Amino acid sequence: MILWKINNLKNILSSEGLSQKSCFYYLLLYGLLMTGGMEIMAYFPYDKPNIWRYLITSGYILCAIIGTIFFYKANGGSSGENLIERYISMSIVIMIRLIPILIILMVIIFIYLISTYGEQDTYPITSFEAALTIGWTALYWSRMVKHVKDVANS
Repeated sequence: MILWKINNLKNILSSEGLSQKSCFYYLLLYGLLMTGGMEIMAYFPYDKPNIWRYLITSGYILCAIIGTIFFYKANGGSSGENLIERYISMSIVIMIRLIPILIILMVIIFIYLISTYGEQDTYPITSFEAALTIGWTALYWSRMVKHVKDVANS
């Protein structure tokens, strides 16, 4: 796996291309960097993140790692085909299909916070929010794995 020397990577991509195993490692690192980066940014507006914020961060990162591993295996592992192509295209379609559920969950969290804490400028992150957000993320990854397995087995 090449992480710094872009010319070496370009040579491999233009000649033989990446193996499915190399694609997996790039996807795993990509998911980890993207999820980790987004989660780090979530800490900056908070004065004192609580245990539930840390749990959400851990859950997102674990889901990205475990989800990518299961996706790779469901696609056939190193003997699978078109890993990145399937990963990107399926993730977009599944995300679009799950957006209505995400909106409903956001409304539920909003109603819960207003009814529990009243109207205020900021709200604490709660176990309820952690359960819903991690649950939604797990649902996303379970759909990814199910659908790539269907494609790989057809």
